[in-house]
Amino acid sequence: MDQSQLCEQVVGIKDKFELFNVHPNPAGNFIQISSLEAGNLHFYNPTGSAILSMPIPAGTSSIDVRKLKQGFYILRLDAADKQWHVRLIKE
Repeated sequence: MDQSQLCEQVVGIKDKFELFNVHPNPAGNFIQISSLEAGNLHFYNPTGSAILSMPIPAGTSSIDVRKLKQGFYILRLDAADKQWHVRLIKE
């Protein structure tokens, strides 16, 4: 791998985290979603079943996750004809 390929990979990782961020993780009662793009957020349980979907605006949104059982979930953001995935741990 040459330096230009390494540089492209690092930039791609940085861009991903700047476009879509979830915190705190592990989560308690609420999570903050930060996204540079408006889109649709989907929650999936460990078996891959969709359990929750909602539109989110660009910027930061607070989401109540008190009804989620303890465990892990996959969050998918669909925005700007792309998809981003983040694993969320619910305590």
